[in-house]
Amino acid sequence: MIVDELVLAIDGLFLSVCKISEMTTQFLDLTLLNKIKRENETLIDKVFDVKASVEQKNKMNKKVIDLRGRISMLIDKKWVMTFELNVINA
Repeated sequence: MIVDELVLAIDGLFLSVCKISEMTTQFLDLTLLNKIKRENETLIDKVFDVKASVEQKNKMNKKVIDLRGRISMLIDKKWVMTFELNVINA
């Protein structure tokens, strides 16, 4: 049961990140992105600790690591846009 709940949480976060990545960068909120990043780190810890088959763990690990990359990319994208706006307005 715990594995199923963990998979649902990972899938839910994955869908949220996919939806967020469709948004225009100017509407992205760094606070929200950092909250999502912390949530993903919590999921990574839970995947590490959960008792599951090797196949299940590998599948979950792959997804949370992919999520980490997507979230980092969104945060970097927002920082670059913020920096560019500050340079333009200076």
